[in-house]
Amino acid sequence: MTSAGVVSTLAGSGDADFVNGIGSTAQFNTPTGVVVDSRGNVYVADGNNHRIRKITPTGVVSTFVGSGTAAFANGTANTAQFDLPA
Repeated sequence: MTSAGVVSTLAGSGDADFVNGIGSTAQFNTPTGVVVDSRGNVYVADGNNHRIRKITPTGVVSTFVGSGTAAFANGTANTAQFDLPA
């Protein structure tokens, strides 16, 4: 949201699925929690995909962490497991 109160979509097609990509080609499934880092990257808890996704300032969406399996397990970025992260 801008300082003027204008809301716009950073990424996502509106269809519930899992697709990494650029802008509206990306897909999320029940995005919940959102945080922004000092470089302008946006991190989204993608609940039903059981992953944390990253959106760069240029709109590139990738999986930051999580295997996509609904479970609880420590591990590397692509092997860690979450169940409905928020």
